[in-house]
Amino acid sequence: MSSSEAEGLRFSEWTSTDHQAPLWIATSLSLIYSCSFLFVRLVVKLKRWALDDVVLGAAYVGFAPAHEQETH
Repeated sequence: MSSSEAEGLRFSEWTSTDHQAPLWIATSLSLIYSCSFLFVRLVVKLKRWALDDVVLGAAYVGFAPAHEQETH
C-alpha cells in the first residue's frame, strides 16, 4: 500500500485548517466517560435514591429531546 492510498482511507484528517480529528476524539471520550460514570453511580446507589439522582436522570433524559429540537 502506497502512502497516497493510506492518506485517502483516514476517518478524519487533521490539518492546519481542519481540526475535526481531535474533536471526534474528545466527543467520543466525553460520551463514554459520562455514560460510564452514570452507570457506575446507578449501580452503587441502587435503591438509595436522593434528589441529586433525580436531577441527574432528568438531565440525561431531557437532553435528547432538547438536542433534537435544536437540530431541526
